[in-house]
Amino acid sequence: QGLGLAALNLSGCRSLAPHGVEGKIFGPGTDQFTRNLVEADLSSTLELTDLSIANMLRSATKLASLSLRYVATDLMINALAESNAAASFLYLVDVAFSSKLTDASVQLIATKATHLQRMNLRGCRSISAACYNEVPIALQKRLLNKELGRNILIDDILKRSRASSMRAKGDNVFFFSSETRSRKK
Repeated sequence: QGLGLAALNLSGCRSLAPHGVEGKIFGPGTDQFTRNLVEADLSSTLELTDLSIANMLRSATKLASLSLRYVATDLMINALAESNAAASFLYLVDVAFSSKLTDASVQLIATKATHLQRMNLRGCRSISAACYNEVPIALQKRLLNKELGRNILIDDILKRSRASSMRAKGDNVFFFSSETRSRKK
């Protein structure tokens, strides 16, 4: 029972043999290597399976920063949302240019990862414009409310955002607050 890895950077390792690294770091019974993982970059690891990455994300209980550029899938993000790290440590998720990601998993991680401050969705073709615009706004509002000492659920922020008046032109979506302040005369 060693301390395991604190950081793992396999970014750009496009030809990792699934039978090689998967069995040593991502396979069954290998969570001792990833349980203390704080930072992971698995961007462009095209040969690793969704399931092996999902299993690793479930076992990385202290993960704070994660990059899955080009490879993120709903299976991976849902596994991350179920992990202890999502509730306790996770503040950054980069899933840019991942084409197999849907609104549902993005909204799930935004809801479950209570410390999440930033989620890069750039180039995710399957993400709707509404989700692309709503999630960062919701994360920013949650962070602001935490700083102000308020405890507000991101579900409430997302619902308010959708319910508020909006005007869409092409891919640009503008949100208007339903809260107004009256002026004293």
